[in-house]
Amino acid sequence: MPLTPYKDELDEVLESLIERETQEEEVFLFLSPAGYILHEKCRHRTAEAVPPLRKARCKTDPRSGKGHLSAKQTEIQDYMQRVIDGNSFVTTCRLFYTNPDLPEKNQFRVLKGIVTGVYSDGTFTAKFEVETTAEVESQKWLAVEQLNQWLATNG
Repeated sequence: MPLTPYKDELDEVLESLIERETQEEEVFLFLSPAGYILHEKCRHRTAEAVPPLRKARCKTDPRSGKGHLSAKQTEIQDYMQRVIDGNSFVTTCRLFYTNPDLPEKNQFRVLKGIVTGVYSDGTFTAKFEVETTAEVESQKWLAVEQLNQWLATNG
């Protein structure tokens, strides 16, 4: 995980969960072993309390929004189709952003209440909405966790 500069003071309770590292006169924070254990415990407890995602009854082919066509269109469409086919709770994907000059890390996340995916081959970036069977916010986070697990094994 990349280090992030941090200049403010933290509450005493939080101090035991982080460690500080100084690099070139900048202070960076990262989770201490205790912080990491707490994070993992909370993450797994939350996942256990979330109702499972139901299997999609109907799936549709991925779509590209107007103005988001790209020279990499076939590659992007193929990737979104793999996301749909590889995850039973995904119903479709819709492309909403491309940048031919900005590589990013492939990942899934919840952005403004919407499950989104990022795809890049190292030379460009495509971002797309992932429509799922999630009905409540906690299921969206569960979908993101499962999509990132799928990504780790299927890239």
